[in-house]
Amino acid sequence: MCARHLEAQFWSAPSLGLPQWRLEPESVTIVVRTVQVIALYAELLSTDAYPAGFVPWNGRTAAAVVGAQPRGENAVPLVPDQLLQPLLATCPYLVEAVGPRLAEVVEARRAHEAARAKGPVACIADVPRLQRLCEELRERAEPLPKVAANQIARYPDRLGDPLRPLAWGHLVSLAGFRKIADTAKPHLIPALLEVAEDVGFASAWAGDAPSIPPLRGRQASPVDRAGGR
Repeated sequence: MCARHLEAQFWSAPSLGLPQWRLEPESVTIVVRTVQVIALYAELLSTDAYPAGFVPWNGRTAAAVVGAQPRGENAVPLVPDQLLQPLLATCPYLVEAVGPRLAEVVEARRAHEAARAKGPVACIADVPRLQRLCEELRERAEPLPKVAANQIARYPDRLGDPLRPLAWGHLVSLAGFRKIADTAKPHLIPALLEVAEDVGFASAWAGDAPSIPPLRGRQASPVDRAGGR
């Protein structure tokens, strides 16, 4: 199992239809270390620990497992203390103050996506229902759900489209649908354009999240800036 896992990690992740390529051994040493470190902390684990006496790859070093050649000193220079110390000081704040709020957003999104996957596909006959949803959003002055910035950038051919930022999937999920058929979209666009002009677009997640406590006198920051990414 360890060998199969390592072989899979040796290949790059699929990206934009490009073929995968085999990574350099130095790039996957962390994979071996990560799997082995669980054995080092077995006493702190309970049901998730490895069987007694088992150490992945028989305890061989990560470099030996992947065939990496030693390069002497680390090519990356040490982080100076004036940068490292503030970073380390901020970590507990991120874990204790930001982490729990962000975890709530992640769990809510997972539950939403699981429920959405069970819904039907909206067709032309469902357009009136979606039009009513649009009117409800306008009445509540609630912005239309917006896709992430990196997703918007994936469609340069839609630069002139006023509905380019719209997260279609999230929008129709608010009415109980999994997605909307392409044949139904043109029938909904006039209503969407009117609503978009009135309420605009905003992140679909954590838009009403409370502020987090400030760190040493800094102003409180809304969690939605992190949770909406």
